[in-house]
Amino acid sequence: ASLPDGVVAANAGFLASLVLYQCVRPGAPLIYGIEDLTGFSNLSGLVLALGLARRYNVPISVDGLSTAAGHLGPRCGGEGALAATLAVLAGADEVQGAGLLAGGQTYSPEKAVHDAEQARQLRRLAQGVALDEERLMAAAIDRVGIGGHYLLERETRKLMRAEVYTWQIRDDRTQAEWLGSGRDEQGRLVKEAERLLATH
Repeated sequence: ASLPDGVVAANAGFLASLVLYQCVRPGAPLIYGIEDLTGFSNLSGLVLALGLARRYNVPISVDGLSTAAGHLGPRCGGEGALAATLAVLAGADEVQGAGLLAGGQTYSPEKAVHDAEQARQLRRLAQGVALDEERLMAAAIDRVGIGGHYLLERETRKLMRAEVYTWQIRDDRTQAEWLGSGRDEQGRLVKEAERLLATH
């Protein structure tokens, strides 16, 4: 019997992940098959699969960055942000789907640029927040004292560089400038994608 196109596409994605894992770690087992995490009914599937992965100590791949949206827009960003963040916080080893629109049927270089930025944020999120003596700046607090400021302290500068995430594709325009430009966020992503392709 012939399989629906969606099933064929899902299996193609599975095979691609399998090849990737086998190249990196030959013989490694793989749990795969979580789709459409944006539906709340599938969150239980995510928890179950992650529980199995932890129980048997195998990596898990989650399709969290692709979206069902057919074009860049609020739905596209919202779906990717929700699904990918949930997957990372739940402990997935790989979050895939960067640049994919329309359920994985279309590839968008502009979305890939956006998703790369999101992946950098997710990597920082996965590191967690450490509350040790260094990050709490206990020594600086003792040295400066209550009521003083810490902007000139070496620890403050060091932690600002290491702990605070800054967008690499950021928009430093004022709101008036942004409104005057026609709010062309997609145009900014197009330019960045073209720049990356030209300088690769």
